[in-house]
Amino acid sequence: MSKKPFLTIAPSDFKKDLKVDESILLKAIEKLDKRKGCYATNEYFYEYFNKTMSIPTISRKIHILQRKDYVRISYSNHKTKRTIHVNNKYEYSLDKQTVGVIRYMNKLLKKNYVKELIPNDPHTKTLVSEAIVRYRSSDALLIAFKKEFKDVAELDSADTALKWLSRTKIFDEDLPF
Repeated sequence: MSKKPFLTIAPSDFKKDLKVDESILLKAIEKLDKRKGCYATNEYFYEYFNKTMSIPTISRKIHILQRKDYVRISYSNHKTKRTIHVNNKYEYSLDKQTVGVIRYMNKLLKKNYVKELIPNDPHTKTLVSEAIVRYRSSDALLIAFKKEFKDVAELDSADTALKWLSRTKIFDEDLPF
């Protein structure tokens, strides 16, 4: 086995919908991916993790990551060579990004002791998903939102946040990239 890449794990690497070992496996795949794909075999990961996970468990965990949209898997050479591609945060499904934006905005409202939160209904989801598309990512949308409401006290109701979402227009200087 070649030299193992060193993993630095931060608290943000642990995903709420993944078990600890799945989050660590995802981090290892991200480290090996380098935007060209991770070609590591289950046996490689078995050795990498010092034989603490069995090969069948590694296979199951990779398929869990795939099912939860963290990775894409492709095969070549008649299914003999697997490539794992990490879906970066901009490639997560629009629905997942939409739910994340609503949760984040509701956390800000709660911090400001607002009782009426942003509803998680179809109309709101449409409004939020359209804003994500306009901003090209949920991260860019939230950066603009934070810029608009630097003083959290201005965020006095869910209605204020929804009005901002519906009227927001973007300009190139608003995009973080």
